[in-house]
Amino acid sequence: LIKTCPEIHKKMWANVNYLRKRLTEEGLDIGCSESAIFPIMMRDNKKVYEIARELQKRSIFVSGITYPAVRTKEAWLRVSVLASHEIVQLEQLVTALVEIRKSIPF
Repeated sequence: LIKTCPEIHKKMWANVNYLRKRLTEEGLDIGCSESAIFPIMMRDNKKVYEIARELQKRSIFVSGITYPAVRTKEAWLRVSVLASHEIVQLEQLVTALVEIRKSIPF
């Protein structure tokens, strides 16, 4: 697919880079992953699931990754960015996280 439809690969990376930039601008810790699947660090097992639930209420799906899959105090939300995502959808995630952070500090 990368060879036959390079525009899809290019759009996915444009989306990944855009979301990383926006999350970083908002002060969110996204680790140093270099793939289209990356963490938003929460470092609290309970908060990961609370925040994931709040995002799901807004029709945004992320997976919570907690101990024992990661070390204690390294819990994170797993974000998967696709070429099919639109910038408006990525902004919805950023906006939702900023709003949620007001009631569930992370």
